[in-house]
Amino acid sequence: MYYSSKVLSQIFANPPYYILRCIVASEIGSEPIVVKGNIAGPVSSGSVFTFAGKRKMDKNNKAVLEISRNPINPKYLKGTALTQWSEWSNPEMQSSVELMSDLVDSGIPVSIINSLWKDIKANPLLIKENPWSLVYKGVSFQSADAIAKTLMGDGYTITNPYRVQACVFWSMAQGVQQGNCYLDSNTVFRDASLLTGITNPKEIAVSIKEMVEADPPKMVIDKSLGKKCLYLPAYFQMEDEVASMVSSPVRRRAGIEISDEEIKSYTRYNLTGTQVSAIRQGVTEPFSIVTGLPGTGKTTILSTICKILIDNQEDILLVAPTGIAAKRASILSGIKAVTIHRAFGAGQPSESDEQKSDYEGVKKDEEIGSLKPLVSKVNPRNEIWKYHTNNPRTESVLIIDESSMVDLHLMWRMLRGTAPKCRVIMVGDIAQLPPVGAGFVLSELIESNCVPRTHLVEVFRQGEGSGVTQAAHDVHNGIVPTSNNDFLFLEKSSEQKALDTIIKLCRDFHLDDIDFHVISPTHHGLLGVTNLNKELRSVLNPDIGGMRLKMGKDTLREGDRVMITKNEYDLGVYNGDVGRICGINKVSVDILIKGVQDQIVSIPREKVSKILRLAYATTVHKSQGLEYELIVMPLVSSCSVNLLQRSLLYTAVTRAKDKVYLVGDNGALATCVYNEKRNHGFSGLSKRFKSME
Repeated sequence: MYYSSKVLSQIFANPPYYILRCIVASEIGSEPIVVKGNIAGPVSSGSVFTFAGKRKMDKNNKAVLEISRNPINPKYLKGTALTQWSEWSNPEMQSSVELMSDLVDSGIPVSIINSLWKDIKANPLLIKENPWSLVYKGVSFQSADAIAKTLMGDGYTITNPYRVQACVFWSMAQGVQQGNCYLDSNTVFRDASLLTGITNPKEIAVSIKEMVEADPPKMVIDKSLGKKCLYLPAYFQMEDEVASMVSSPVRRRAGIEISDEEIKSYTRYNLTGTQVSAIRQGVTEPFSIVTGLPGTGKTTILSTICKILIDNQEDILLVAPTGIAAKRASILSGIKAVTIHRAFGAGQPSESDEQKSDYEGVKKDEEIGSLKPLVSKVNPRNEIWKYHTNNPRTESVLIIDESSMVDLHLMWRMLRGTAPKCRVIMVGDIAQLPPVGAGFVLSELIESNCVPRTHLVEVFRQGEGSGVTQAAHDVHNGIVPTSNNDFLFLEKSSEQKALDTIIKLCRDFHLDDIDFHVISPTHHGLLGVTNLNKELRSVLNPDIGGMRLKMGKDTLREGDRVMITKNEYDLGVYNGDVGRICGINKVSVDILIKGVQDQIVSIPREKVSKILRLAYATTVHKSQGLEYELIVMPLVSSCSVNLLQRSLLYTAVTRAKDKVYLVGDNGALATCVYNEKRNHGFSGLSKRFKSME
């Protein structure tokens, strides 16, 4: 049966699922009754919506209406339902609901429709005339194209300029998500031809030309890099500005004069000539880089540089990409360190700004067209950060630890958020995986050879954990590491035996209160992150009837290990933060976040599914910037060769301070070590640096 409904109040909310008290009108009359189910659009008191549903009895033997479909086109309403709908709604709402109904008919999930509600309400006619505009809001091109076929009927054509431009944009946006600052023209033309079915490249070229000439431009074509490079405007501008800021003549050498003996007096360790040079470079050069593998003395150099700068009355800003990395940098350097997002006020308007900042959840969202991070990623310049060109931080030296994780956007934020004269020191390990975001800045700077760099090779670390260091160096040098006291490879004949071994190890480590973590190369399969989280939680945090939060087919429990998977500036949590659920109540989930200072953060229930996922196990990429006493990692040949890469294994091994357990087969280990393939993505930074010399 079809109904119209007016909301009186909310009983429960876990968007898009709601339990509401409503006045509900059917064909024969109206009544107050509880309504439950997935609902598209607003659900605040006084809101109205249409739905198809069935009357059922709840556990207290009270009548409720369960939604089977929402919204439904108002043309299906009859009798009292239609009369009440006409009284309760206005023309704007009626038009919006009709469009939402068409979107549901096209297969778009309610969760996606809700994320588009503001756009639907603002101009439903625009979406009907140009359904491909949804691509710019995060819906996949394929989904938007399916919607267009439904909404436009006979008016749909494959050569519609809106369609071709949306497809080109989709190709470019996918490139950014895969770590590319630009795509070459052949890639874009190939993608557009495959997705649109247009075989004449001239028709695609016309749309690209229109995107370039639009005001403001939707695309930039740059031929200065020796080939035709297609950029989304934000990434072209960020590349150009980062190159200019790094090479700025305003950023000058410091007037610090210090002898080798004075440098050596700042540490109890016997410094090599290379280390002394790295320290002098750091305290004097306007922009410098220190790189090295584990155990080569990067920490000693960082600590010594900080001591010298402080004695010379320099004001230091020490940052790292993650909370755990910042905490480690703070302990080792002796000065306060913060995450990049906190240091530069991500999501916080500056005092002069009147404007307010307008991975998956517990389980990866596999719904059609779900790609909400797309919009912010294709133009991260639109984000609101407190510190910028007109409101820079005042420190005289910026030190970036774990700088291999810094992508183009973060580098742009830091450089424009500090004073033009601020000197910059980047410390990192170039052998690790490239950053998740587009633009491997550290690699590009090194390749350009336009910034002084010292690379450390001599190993100093001995004692506990030194076996991990040796294994990491072997992997980096293309040598299959052998087991030692700190690096153990446990060969298993099947994935099930590998899984059983991992579970047993983790149970023992948990009982011994060891700081451990499980890392997997993949999300999928028996030894992927999804299944590992399920299996490990059943052992490490079994369901014994405590507080929990139902999340569709999943449930969160007190004590669960979790990771933040999306920046939530208002809450002060950022992608990659890890912690443990310490409380669940009717309005929020409380999480103890690990960082420079461990803190409890309350996540509203309605945001939990959007920004949290279980983290008993994580992928190697998600583990970047984290550090644990002990790491456990499955490594089996069934993983894709694209995943079994040297840099991936190296990054996983170097997450451990004391010990590593690899569980699987020797063939997979050898494949990792011998597979040198690295995907840095397309970036023009190094050539831009060179052009400014």
